[in-house]
Amino acid sequence: MDTARSEGARHPVSLHVYRHGGLLSDDKIIKDSQKTAVLYFVKGTRTQSSFALTIHAGAPNDLGPPTCHVASTFNNTNYGLHISTSLNVTLFGAGTATRPGSARERWRTTLSSPSAFDATFWFRGPDDNEYRWRPSSLFWRNDLQCLDSRDSVVATYRVTTFAMRKDGELRVYPSGRFMLELLLATSLAMRTPSA
Repeated sequence: MDTARSEGARHPVSLHVYRHGGLLSDDKIIKDSQKTAVLYFVKGTRTQSSFALTIHAGAPNDLGPPTCHVASTFNNTNYGLHISTSLNVTLFGAGTATRPGSARERWRTTLSSPSAFDATFWFRGPDDNEYRWRPSSLFWRNDLQCLDSRDSVVATYRVTTFAMRKDGELRVYPSGRFMLELLLATSLAMRTPSA
């Protein structure tokens, strides 16, 4: 293995998340670390009682093959705010145009919180280990961390404040690269109710 590849294997992968279609749109474009190539397009839909995200690979629109689908139902109301305590995440096989529940479904997990007042969301990874997204600060929820069962940071999501187009940056560390699309989907799901 050459030096450049071994150096890259030790550093986190950065994905830059941009809003697409204006401030009120739930659509997003995901770009590479140089902020030039579009890696994913996220088609978001929202109703009064739920939201859904479908992540499409390799296209600046929803014409690329879907790689992941996130569906949520808001099942708690706290002081007029909708709080979702459970989200269903479905990963598809590479390059398959399919939908949840079909034969080509690759893997499924649930992103859930123990209570409406807890900002930590747990999910099971493809390696059958538990992971959790949580705010890195109790008061400032601009930064999210994904931790494994040993409390090691697997990924971070830093929210960009005061930006019109950029939503944030997802950094996936080497220990989480095997589930990059799952970390992308779950981090965006964590952002969607408040974004």
